[in-house]
Amino acid sequence: MSTLPLQVDVEELLIQQVLRPNVQLTNLLGGEMRIYTRIPYGATAAEAPKYPLVTVRRITGSQGIADVLWLDRALVQVDAWAETEKAAWRVAATAEAVLYAAPGIYALGRLSKVEEESGVTKLRDPDSPLWHVLFTVRCYVHPPS
Repeated sequence: MSTLPLQVDVEELLIQQVLRPNVQLTNLLGGEMRIYTRIPYGATAAEAPKYPLVTVRRITGSQGIADVLWLDRALVQVDAWAETEKAAWRVAATAEAVLYAAPGIYALGRLSKVEEESGVTKLRDPDSPLWHVLFTVRCYVHPPS
């Protein structure tokens, strides 16, 4: 009996092993690793999120193509949140550049290719004092071996 190949957790791979270790991106985030799968809202004002920050979310993808069940073509959305338009844009553009340079083998999986789906786009919520900039990429990932 053969074992089914386990899919790579693309969010964990990108956050833990690609984006957080990047010093240039971390410096833009106040020297902290403020990269999450969702904005970390706390129960108290002291636990409120600090900005700028980045969120990384797998939107969809095709896990397994024909007989290549180990390949995931994940569509990933990356959002940057900051107090100024310039800061949000710089964080998003830096994260995008880091991802395009990231293909390689990591402990959590192999990132074989990163393609643009939608470029860096500014959003402005009139009810929020924050600037929101996002982009989407297609990440081809599979287990490291």
